Amino acid sequence: MRPAGEVRAALRSAAESLAARMTGGITYRDLAEAGKVGYSVARETCRNMVRSGELKPVGTRQVQGAKRPLKTYVPAWCAGQHDASRSLAAAMGTWASSN
Repeated sequence: MRPAGEVRAALRSAAESLAARMTGGITYRDLAEAGKVGYSVARETCRNMVRSGELKPVGTRQVQGAKRPLKTYVPAWCAGQHDASRSLAAAMGTWASSN
């Protein structure tokens, strides 16, 4: 498999840095601005990153200047963390209520 291109590497880096600061997911516009790439290139690359499993779609968000809500994404490693933390919280809640 060939290495990631410059745009994909920039968007991956931007997604990792934005994931820690933003709740509710990141739009392709957020990634484009943080990665300093064009909107159309970022939109296509985000679609490819979803297909490859690097990004996970989590919902939509209305953004000023857009007629329709934009899809929001989280990095794949971050999506797994949220599921694991919910499972851990449920297990801890069950354990605490039984004691």
